Amino acid sequence: MISATHNNIVNDICRRHSASTRGWYKSMARALYDANADCPAWQSNFPPDFIRGCFRDVCGHILPDAYRVSLQDKELCFWEVEVTHHVKNDKANKLARVAIETAEWGWAFRLFLADRYGRENEVYVVDGINRQARILSMADYKELMAERMKKCKSSE
Repeated sequence: MISATHNNIVNDICRRHSASTRGWYKSMARALYDANADCPAWQSNFPPDFIRGCFRDVCGHILPDAYRVSLQDKELCFWEVEVTHHVKNDKANKLARVAIETAEWGWAFRLFLADRYGRENEVYVVDGINRQARILSMADYKELMAERMKKCKSSE
């Protein structure tokens, strides 16, 4: 059961960020279609229903607590509210697929986690061992990237 606190935080996010709670597949498909208005050939090859189907096929059924599609910035933002529990591995894997699919279309994906106090932190979905996604804070992400850079330099 979703708590009143959860709903209040989601409503606050929607108000502050002009975000929505339903219909991200349709909104994203429409934005990608509109972003290519100068290319009728592209639009005829990739109608909104096709784009929406691509996202559903690749990402699976995923409903963020809130989302915003920004045509101007070419980015998709998701908010997940963690009042009583953390994002489960299955959802983290789906979020990783959303990030990858969004990048495939040339857009950015940003994920924000909000805690029970409404504090938002941008996090990164990282594809890890055995294709299990982990959600990392900015500090964890920087540490992971530094470790990878060290390994790359030491193998040269």
